[in-house]
Amino acid sequence: MIDDSDIDQKNGRDDGPLNMTRYLTGWRQGNVPGDDYFGFQDGGETFGKVVAQTTMEPPEPRMGDYASKGDYYNAHSRWEAIHEALKASDGDQAAGISGNFMVGYQEGLEWEHGAGSPLNNDLQDGQDKFGYNNKALRSWAGTILAPRMDDIADSLASPSVSVAFDVVAGNFVFDEDMKDRLLGKNGMFTDLAFDSPEVNGNGTPKFSGDDHYEGSGRAPALFNMRLAAQQYYGEAMANASSPGIINSVIALLKQNLQSRVHQTPAPWA
Repeated sequence: MIDDSDIDQKNGRDDGPLNMTRYLTGWRQGNVPGDDYFGFQDGGETFGKVVAQTTMEPPEPRMGDYASKGDYYNAHSRWEAIHEALKASDGDQAAGISGNFMVGYQEGLEWEHGAGSPLNNDLQDGQDKFGYNNKALRSWAGTILAPRMDDIADSLASPSVSVAFDVVAGNFVFDEDMKDRLLGKNGMFTDLAFDSPEVNGNGTPKFSGDDHYEGSGRAPALFNMRLAAQQYYGEAMANASSPGIINSVIALLKQNLQSRVHQTPAPWA
């Protein structure tokens, strides 16, 4: 926490103390004409990597990847410790970091660069300046938020009625206002649709197994989130226990397909 009060005055709400992750994500931009600083000198690459490493559980070790059973058991023991920590109290911390990253990213998009000036223009090549100048962070957003698609889907289906944003039992929740902002024209999902790295066919146009994405090597942000949403959709269908999540995931998938500013296509659509 960095302050005793939230200064989210633009939206007329008091969310409590301003979280450090939220502040670092979207609150360090210039706000006068000609101040072209958008929070990161490297487009958010380093910060995005740190957030991802802090919030994501590493993949479970596989015995075939290790030279001996001893090496495998040691690696699996370390993984179990991380897994259990994230399930316990540290799970709240991971959810809080992911959720505050999402909220901070949305607030970064809503930042006014030189409000009241004739030079004020928050668009660059049809994209919000925050996202345009932080393409690496935009890419990392898909990796960071994909494991939290169940939290996002739940709040899209049934927004919180008591808090703007909070972490409850290892899951983050947000309210109707944040839902509308995330899905709006200047919302995070619209911005993430601009993350569209080119696919390198590696000189084998008839074989896609060695294809890779140019630049960061990461798949488009919304593609990663769609895969996670489809996974949770399948799990909900198999368990037949979460109709709210099912409906919200369907709505989110539709939103992903439609969230293109000026009908800009994404390569995975």
